[in-house]
Amino acid sequence: MRKLVFFYILFCFNVKAQHIGNYVTNGSFEEYDICESFPFPKYLLKNWGSPCPDSLDPAPIWKSVCLNTVPSYGGRYQYPRSGEAYLYTLFYYKGFLSTKRMYAKNRLKATLQAGITYCVKFYVNIANPSTYAIDGFGAYFCGSEIDTINYCFVPLTYLTPQVQNPQGNIITDTLNWVAITGTFVANGTEKYLLLGNFLSDD
Repeated sequence: MRKLVFFYILFCFNVKAQHIGNYVTNGSFEEYDICESFPFPKYLLKNWGSPCPDSLDPAPIWKSVCLNTVPSYGGRYQYPRSGEAYLYTLFYYKGFLSTKRMYAKNRLKATLQAGITYCVKFYVNIANPSTYAIDGFGAYFCGSEIDTINYCFVPLTYLTPQVQNPQGNIITDTLNWVAITGTFVANGTEKYLLLGNFLSDD
């Protein structure tokens, strides 16, 4: 069994590579090209972004010690599970007219092998000012079909994550990291990882 290991936090999530077999690129969010904290945070994080880079939908936000946004920033207080950085993203946000989502995309180090069972483990944590707690945390592995996604601020309910937090297992912890694990058999086309909430608003 091959292992895909990353640590993941809701509204802030931390992906950390710990095993030799890890396929997640820049899994700890420690690698970047630009990190400027003054006069406002400006950064270019390596290997992470939105599946809709050409749209107006925002990408998950990088929080890091080098940006002076860890552990405290804008009413939020959270240490990464390890290292010095994490991503702050929206898995469910209820606005005035609609709900919103964000999705984080990673190009894996290698395409997964067909017929191999992969183990996935991630950790979630709700940001302090969150109004809602949810169970909708999923990891979706895919190929080039991800390039057809045009809108990322809406629920991508037509995608079925291979690893999903159990329905009804509402994560409410704003301090500790909560582990979610699962396994799946690859079909051999998976070269991207997409993290997000793939459930409907209902």
